[in-house]
Amino acid sequence: MTVRNCGSLRPCSLCQLPALSRSAAGRRRHLLLTGRLPPRPIASSRSFTVDAPPSRSPRGPVRCRSSNAGFACASRQAARIRPGRAAEGRRRHARPSFQGARTCRHNVGGDLRNSILIYPPIQILFLSEGMKSVQWTVPESFDFNGQSVRFGVMGDGPPLVLVHGTPFSSYVWHRIAPHLAAWRRVFYFDLIGYGLSAMNEGQDISLGVQNRLLAELLRHWDLEHPDVVAHDFGGATALRTHLLNGCDFRSLTLVDPVALRPWGSPFVRHVRRYEAAFAGLPPQIHEAILAAYVAGAAHRRLTAEELQPYLKPWIGPVGQSAFYRQIAQMDEHYTAEVEDRYAEIRCPLLVVWGEEDAWLPIEQGRNLAARVPGSRFLPVARAAHLVQEDAPEALVAALLDFLPRVA
Repeated sequence: MTVRNCGSLRPCSLCQLPALSRSAAGRRRHLLLTGRLPPRPIASSRSFTVDAPPSRSPRGPVRCRSSNAGFACASRQAARIRPGRAAEGRRRHARPSFQGARTCRHNVGGDLRNSILIYPPIQILFLSEGMKSVQWTVPESFDFNGQSVRFGVMGDGPPLVLVHGTPFSSYVWHRIAPHLAAWRRVFYFDLIGYGLSAMNEGQDISLGVQNRLLAELLRHWDLEHPDVVAHDFGGATALRTHLLNGCDFRSLTLVDPVALRPWGSPFVRHVRRYEAAFAGLPPQIHEAILAAYVAGAAHRRLTAEELQPYLKPWIGPVGQSAFYRQIAQMDEHYTAEVEDRYAEIRCPLLVVWGEEDAWLPIEQGRNLAARVPGSRFLPVARAAHLVQEDAPEALVAALLDFLPRVA
């Protein structure tokens, strides 16, 4: 199944969500496929409109004025346009069904800014484009071979571990972790040499050491069979931890992972050849290169405010050297060690991939899923490598669907 956008002129972020269930009980977790079911904001008095494509609804948006229970607007139930009757402009103020109509669009701005959506029993704050994110902290410290590794824990329930990639930090989960913490105990951390963890000259921060770090953290947290969600280099780290260090997972979700060769952009190859020259760049030039590089991971345009937390760890003399150090230590040897063993993965696997990923082509995702018997593959439309920023709702929806199914 491809997570699609409904195709409106200004897409609502919710339209990227898959329908998770068609049963009555499953409706509690239903999160929209192609904008078919209007959501219910519970913290806004503004109503929604339901737009039908021009060919279906010549009269344009229909505003609901009735109130009822179910999936509805704050105090008004969203209108339902039944297939085959939209052309006559008929509106139905009944309980929304899975055959209801079109794109949800907020009356102000065209998206769901400042709305809180609830799908019982889990309350989800959707951080759409332009919204301020939650405050992100990494308060705890773990000693790994004499180096400080920062981590955090939130929520309560079965354990779930989040592993970030490069050139990011645990902040990459800032739109995802708070929702998962409503029903899971979420563990997150900064890889060694990244984020708030130790950055030192001569430091080994390659993929060859990150799996050992994850294995030690799992022991430190006393986790035997956690669910693991990993992105980019975090994917390679989780795979190596599972296959080389013998750590068992209840399930593994890989989001645009570094898992199959070849990987590494022309920029990465150039930095590997001239690490010292890049490390000595004037700060303003480094910051311009860094911003362009990170922004290229997203499909939508990230604002300066959104980019800043991703850039901050790599700015300054220590951060600048660390940024080029981690690129210089990228080596396909570390994925080659496990590529031929993916069929040995001992847990259910979900592979999520942004269709617009320019860093790692989506064909790699399909290839990876094909190597693991019984795995699931989920492409996400209108998302690039940074699915967490392009389509956070789609990722949350995928996890809400996948994790409960794991035996």
